[in-house]
Amino acid sequence: MEAKINQSASLPPMRDRLRGAAAGALAAALCLVAVLIYPPVREVFYKGFGQISEAVPFDYIFPGDGSVTLTKYTGGTSSVTVPSEIGDAPVYALHSFVFQDQTYIARVVIAEGVTRVDALAAMRCPSLSEIVIPASVTEISANAFLHCAEDLTIYGVPGSAAESYARENELRFIPRG
Repeated sequence: MEAKINQSASLPPMRDRLRGAAAGALAAALCLVAVLIYPPVREVFYKGFGQISEAVPFDYIFPGDGSVTLTKYTGGTSSVTVPSEIGDAPVYALHSFVFQDQTYIARVVIAEGVTRVDALAAMRCPSLSEIVIPASVTEISANAFLHCAEDLTIYGVPGSAAESYARENELRFIPRG
């Protein structure tokens, strides 16, 4: 008489295999969420891919013209310096909402070379009371600094877009050489 070998006895029931697959899918999804949302994990994941750099507290994009556009401030200091370049690429623009809801930012210094500040770049930044804008900035969109400190002061070159923006929006303007 031959003994029958039950091959299914060595495999877990289908229900347990599905449960294991679901747990694996959930773990993969949580890892993906951590990479995309949690800044310290995101920074490690993206380092070297051009999205985030250790020395630059901004998320940014390459619009295709060889320049960089800053899209989101990721730092935590009250005084922010916008860089003139990231790597070998010049920073030309501050995108809409780059400083949105950053309630602790009090001062922004834009580096020479940046040419554009988009609409609502610094929206709802109630502590933002000083912005230094170089002559290279030739375009400041309407409402670029909406709902910032009531005593917002713009420092810039006389005759520049910064002075025009301050005058049009009834903001204090202090000339800088």
